[in-house]
Amino acid sequence: ERFPRIEAPLGALHVHRGGAVHLPDYTRALTQKAHELGATIRSNYEVTGFGDTPGGAYVDVSRNGPFKDTERIYARHVILAWGHRFIENVPDLDVNIVKGQTIRLTWPHGLRLADLVPTSSNGYLIPGKDAIAVGSTFEHTYSTPLPTEAAAIDLHDRAARLVPALAVSRVIDGQAGFRLTTPGLRRPIVGPLPGHQFVYTFSAFGSKGLLLSALLARELPDYLDNPSCTPEDLLPQTRPVT
Repeated sequence: ERFPRIEAPLGALHVHRGGAVHLPDYTRALTQKAHELGATIRSNYEVTGFGDTPGGAYVDVSRNGPFKDTERIYARHVILAWGHRFIENVPDLDVNIVKGQTIRLTWPHGLRLADLVPTSSNGYLIPGKDAIAVGSTFEHTYSTPLPTEAAAIDLHDRAARLVPALAVSRVIDGQAGFRLTTPGLRRPIVGPLPGHQFVYTFSAFGSKGLLLSALLARELPDYLDNPSCTPEDLLPQTRPVT
């Protein structure tokens, strides 16, 4: 076997071009490229409102909270690539908030970086120079937004089943975050918000945002120029009335 320290009793699929991405670096690189291409980047602003105008849209932003220094920006389209904290602004949208937790494990004695590769099996395991990242939980109900000991134990157990040598590793720390997903098939939502013509959403990618966002971003200009070509399965939906 090529990676005998990884437990795969039913075999495994080796993806030669697979790997892992450090998301903060990835985000900084995307932002820098957008700036080089002429985009104006504004950070640490809060969206306080949005709407349609004749032939376009607007978005209200505030740097110091919802009641200070509010600015209205007009554009042909407004695209809201929002996360779970923004959902209160569109309470009728049919999306779910799912909590996810990850942990970092110490390297056990005798296990080398060359012994492992990024691996996905009932979660994922990403070896790094200083630690081994393990994820992730999918929690539709939760009592705290913070990392929990129960999730850390669960993730550590999963990692040890995949790589038995990790059973003696120590949990360094944990992180928690939130995903937006859509019920049912969990497809992302891309298209005009219900009740709007020029205010679009680009969100709810769940755990597949790194891959699907890049794909749909290439298609987005065509959707904006010709809304009828947007796949119907991607269009935002309102919650069913119960």
